[in-house]
Amino acid sequence: MEKLQERNLGLDVLRSLAILLVLVRHGQFLLEGHQKIKVVSFLVDALDGVVLFFVLSGFLIGSNILKMNMFSWEHVKNFLVRRWLRTLPAYYCMLLLLIALTSEPIASNWTFFVFLQNVFTENLLFFQESWSLSVEEWYYFLFPLLVVICVLFIPKKGSYFLVTSLLLLIPFFFIFNYSGAAHLINKAVVYRLSNIAWGMMGAGILYYFPKFWTNTKRYATMLSFLLLAYYLINPHQIFQAESLTSSTFLSVVVLFSLPFWLSLNGKGFSKMKIVFQKISEWSYALYLVNLSLVQGIVLKHFEVTTTQDYCLFWIFSLLFALVLHYAIEKPILRWRNDHFRIDVE
Repeated sequence: MEKLQERNLGLDVLRSLAILLVLVRHGQFLLEGHQKIKVVSFLVDALDGVVLFFVLSGFLIGSNILKMNMFSWEHVKNFLVRRWLRTLPAYYCMLLLLIALTSEPIASNWTFFVFLQNVFTENLLFFQESWSLSVEEWYYFLFPLLVVICVLFIPKKGSYFLVTSLLLLIPFFFIFNYSGAAHLINKAVVYRLSNIAWGMMGAGILYYFPKFWTNTKRYATMLSFLLLAYYLINPHQIFQAESLTSSTFLSVVVLFSLPFWLSLNGKGFSKMKIVFQKISEWSYALYLVNLSLVQGIVLKHFEVTTTQDYCLFWIFSLLFALVLHYAIEKPILRWRNDHFRIDVE
């Protein structure tokens, strides 16, 4: 199978940074107040690693959709099958394992099997990290279907940007018409679709306006650092991890930083390149295992100090992630690539 693109060091670094931010944030739950490092707590409270994942995911998948010219029903079918083979096996493996270990009845958790657990509201007491997976699955189900419908009436370029814009703006409509508690919506699907759409918008700009992308690369990078500085020095009453305001602002910051990450070529850093590539490859498995499984179940069987608990969190997260990646993810991806190939048009 032809590769969609060679691995990019900068994007691997960005994905690695995203999962490390998630792990550090979740690991902070184990530390008592006086043991937390103030600087670390400040950064993980301000920077939501999941937003980095969302924007990067939208950018990469949007770029592949455009490069492969996926604008037909046959392409949508192939895209969805490949997407589901990438995400669902490891997800369902973890879901069934957690149900078995917690004795949760499948009947009362059926929504997790069809990603309905947090469509309009979020109050998850089980498999809490699944909220972001639900956002991605719904986005990548809706986007190609809407684009294929749009190309029946308008050109591909217009269809791509129209659907991206709709998914970017629709969440704001729901936000302005919602009067309930903020904590019930900051992880709901309809309010988070825009995070991925920002990445999709970046992919469209790079593909259709490459000269503009190149000519504005330096200014976009500078703007991203300025916006990030503004974001970090603002009081947390305005910007908080996982809040809707923060996720939108941070999505824009990541979007403007993409030209910088893409420009990193890794020359002279071959060993570091391998490290970031591996962390990037393991990131999905690390995300699935670290909270509900490791922190919620495994660590409860150890009577150790808080510091030891924190160290075990990192060790077991890596060990379980390696098992999930090499036993489930990788074999299925090899089978997928052999049976559901992508033809370059």
